[in-house]
Amino acid sequence: MKDKNWKDKVPDKINEGIYQYLANIFLCNIGAGAALGILEKFNIKSKAARCIGMIAGIIITGVIGGSAIANFIGNKIINPIILKKDEKEKRTPEILDLTLHTDDIATVSLLSGLKWIEPALPILYSISGYRAGIGYRNKSNNNVSSEID
Repeated sequence: MKDKNWKDKVPDKINEGIYQYLANIFLCNIGAGAALGILEKFNIKSKAARCIGMIAGIIITGVIGGSAIANFIGNKIINPIILKKDEKEKRTPEILDLTLHTDDIATVSLLSGLKWIEPALPILYSISGYRAGIGYRNKSNNNVSSEID
């Protein structure tokens, strides 16, 4: 069935895609990579210490800072381009967003040397892709495309 209002849903899908990519994928990997770099600099070889350090990097940059950074980029760059206006919208994290960070455990495992987990990363990242595809932005109005058409 064709949706006549598909053009109205595209900005929500783009915004959610950018939010998911920044908050739940990119910034978490930046945090883990930065922590790994620090651990390497201090020659820390303990797998437990490396794992804890990288998880701390993920929590700081992705879980705590990810939503704020993604909202800032959305409001300052994406919304003015896509919506052609300065619409302030704050996407608040939800429980499902926090569960999406399970892929970060796989990322930490990969960075700490467990190469066998690498094929699972695309599957784990696909959940963020699905959320972007439905365009959910936890708005309070009825313009949200949260159903599957």
